[in-house]
Amino acid sequence: MQRLEYFEDVDIAVEQLRSKDIVKQFEQRFSSSNTANFVTILPLLLESKSNFDRLVESDRFKKIFTVQGFLELYQSKNLSEITNLLITNSQIHQLIKYPIVLDLYFLHKNLLNAQRTKSILLPTEVESEPGENINDGIIIFTVVNEDNITLEELFKIVKNLNELFIKLSNLVGGEISEPEIVLLDSGSDINLGIQDKAETAKSLFHIFKEIWEFFRDRKAYNENKDFDRLMKSLSYRELIKEKLDNGVITSDEAKEYDHYLKTRTEKLIGLNVLPREIVSEEKLQSNRSILIEQNPVKMIENTGNNNQEEE
Repeated sequence: MQRLEYFEDVDIAVEQLRSKDIVKQFEQRFSSSNTANFVTILPLLLESKSNFDRLVESDRFKKIFTVQGFLELYQSKNLSEITNLLITNSQIHQLIKYPIVLDLYFLHKNLLNAQRTKSILLPTEVESEPGENINDGIIIFTVVNEDNITLEELFKIVKNLNELFIKLSNLVGGEISEPEIVLLDSGSDINLGIQDKAETAKSLFHIFKEIWEFFRDRKAYNENKDFDRLMKSLSYRELIKEKLDNGVITSDEAKEYDHYLKTRTEKLIGLNVLPREIVSEEKLQSNRSILIEQNPVKMIENTGNNNQEEE
């Protein structure tokens, strides 16, 4: 129930802080050629601040605002600075040089992304055996959870999954759309159902499977040359190479995709997140017990990978 209340509170926060309207106003102006009138955002910001001051008195909303970064940004001195910048700058290229203005846009954008995590159950036909839904573009991820997961940790997981799906969807190509993420009813573990294009879902499943199998069997790859050979054989790198060879992406973009997909997947594994089909596999030792008994973060570090992404 606590998780459901959390997402209901996010809906209220989005409405009261006028997040949709503020993001829409920014994006309309960012799409302009050179100049734009940002002053029209101020009435929305004033109403947003007024409602924020009222909601933050509640511990429930204070937790959300702290996690999302609003508690700091919505201090009076910061909003005064933002107000002045919006009034005095009509040149878009000048305004976006100020991090505090971009913070305002991105915090509201992130709050909208949090709202996309629906606190509802997937249809019963999605709750089938692991792996049966992937042809429909659906992956069910399990957050292996022995202790109670905090709302902050859950939001971090959802945020990382959403961003990983979007990045991979961009690489796969075709019509780009944000994935639908829903919270499934669960016991001790938490299940998150994600739906996107079938090709994206299949590609992401294979990324998790290949990287996880390396971590699970890491003793067999205890020399750097083994690690390098495995990393070069990952299937998503074949996709990146294909896009690069066909001129769809540049060399720099290929490196960015390579780094992003690998490190973001590792981060999620470090948060005890795997596709449900992989968690349910039984080898000599179940993958679920490996996640519980061994620290995935240390497993990742032991591969020789020192690249850490920002949360």
